[in-house]
Amino acid sequence: MSAFGTAVLVVVGISAYRCIPMVSGIARTVGLGIALALVATLVGSILFVVTGYAVDGDALHIARLLFSTAFPGWT
Repeated sequence: MSAFGTAVLVVVGISAYRCIPMVSGIARTVGLGIALALVATLVGSILFVVTGYAVDGDALHIARLLFSTAFPGWT
């Protein structure tokens, strides 16, 4: 399901970019904003991909691509 969601974001982002009018103005600005918002959503979601879990005594550690989060008191 994640691969499908990623594919949808990529296809919609590319489609939105291709539909942006070439003349400058508010329509181009809004179109570019929509296309970039989809790319930002994709990049932001990639940063939170869970790569592993670990239970250490009294804490649950969740490893992500760039950082780790600990939930103390998890029993």
